[in-house]
Amino acid sequence: MKYPAIKILLLFIVCALFIIVCFQLFYVPVQKLFPSYSPLLLGEILLGAIFLLTCILLFISVHSYTKHQQSYSKQYKQLFDEHPVPMWIYDTRSLKFLSVNQATIQKYGYSEDEFLDMTIAVIRPTEDVPKLYEDIHQTKFDIPYRGIWRHKKRDGTVFSVEVYSHSTSYRGKPGRIVMAIDIDTEIKSTITATEFGTRYELLSKMTPDSIYYFNINTREVARNHGPYTIFGYDKEKDIVNTFEWWETNIHPEDKEQVMSSFSEHVKNKKQRWKAEYRFRCADGSYKDVLDRAYLVYHEDTSLMYIIGAQQDITERKQIIQQLRQQNKVLREIAWSNSHEVRSPLVAILGIVKCMKEDMENNRELDPTLVELLSTSAENLDQVLHKIQSKVKDDDQT
Repeated sequence: MKYPAIKILLLFIVCALFIIVCFQLFYVPVQKLFPSYSPLLLGEILLGAIFLLTCILLFISVHSYTKHQQSYSKQYKQLFDEHPVPMWIYDTRSLKFLSVNQATIQKYGYSEDEFLDMTIAVIRPTEDVPKLYEDIHQTKFDIPYRGIWRHKKRDGTVFSVEVYSHSTSYRGKPGRIVMAIDIDTEIKSTITATEFGTRYELLSKMTPDSIYYFNINTREVARNHGPYTIFGYDKEKDIVNTFEWWETNIHPEDKEQVMSSFSEHVKNKKQRWKAEYRFRCADGSYKDVLDRAYLVYHEDTSLMYIIGAQQDITERKQIIQQLRQQNKVLREIAWSNSHEVRSPLVAILGIVKCMKEDMENNRELDPTLVELLSTSAENLDQVLHKIQSKVKDDDQT
């Protein structure tokens, strides 16, 4: 209650005015009603009756107000005691605890009696106490306060809290009522998220792949440099951070298979998805990509977000195609070695054997054998030229 002395003074003034007005109103009618009585006696009786009535009305008003205040105080105390967040009141002069709620007792590990015998410095780490005193000295009594501090439990555990406080009066003592919200988990989560975000940012810059993060709820996609360094899109004009932009740029011949594969993985709640397809570049050409994604689901198994990377495998696929072509040529050369080369070579070996036998037997050399030898040599030369031509054509392609 603010300014109680002024309110009491005003109450007495109102009572005095009430008595005076009532006396003026009823004195003359009472005199006429009882003319045989002394006017002085009637005045005293009337004044006493009015005073008694005033006291009764005053008692009823004060009793009603007190009862209302007690009910209000009881509700306030119940709200204070049963509040799930630690709250306490401390004396701004001695810094001693004046009252603590049950959440404070459970959180910090001290009993209520121990708290009432302690100052607020006890629940602070030793190295933070000088800063606490400095802050109290600078804080104005009538201004609400909010700040983040480190607190200490009875077992020595240090944790971070966000403190809210404002001035109050408790049993005639100037104090501050304080609410301390444990934000230790939130701070650690923020630090972890910041570190993760930094690592992700560095990774997304270092890798040549196109990395993306798709939030299902917002339908927005975050991407690294990939769309403009790999596919040549303008970062400000061409790239739209939506799922549909990615789907639109898949090659028409590959789209149905890619989307069907993706939908099947989501339907079966699979976490890893992989697909090879052609993705359109800014100039209208297509590049072959290997897309690998990790799918994260809510507890109700609905899809929450997707994180993945598109790897440009165009050059790799071209090398594979070249190797396949070379293997085809080698197979043809091997077939030629085993068939086309072998036929004239066998003929030459047979003719040479016959000519050798003629020479050993001192027989005249058969002209037919010489002609056959020449023909077989020419056939062998043609086969060798054919093989050489195939190798040259393959090198040119």
